[in-house]
Amino acid sequence: MTGKLENDNEIFLVNANKKEKVGHLYCIIGSKQIEVDKIIAGDIGCIAKVDSLSTFETFCEPKNVVQYPPVNSLNQYFLLRIY
Repeated sequence: MTGKLENDNEIFLVNANKKEKVGHLYCIIGSKQIEVDKIIAGDIGCIAKVDSLSTFETFCEPKNVVQYPPVNSLNQYFLLRIY
């Protein structure tokens, strides 16, 4: 996986089959969220205000759609551990 995500980029949510515009990006440092202009592949970050984005969703450039197989085993693991 390579690339970068910048503010105001348009992304394609593969599982939701929907385009969304990215608003604010944040890097997570400890318990703090620091707003940034871009997130590079490998960074730990978060995206704010993308309604259709959910856990295990794949997002990519709308003109270069990439579909990964679903991650089923992790879902079961988390369900057993979260009460």
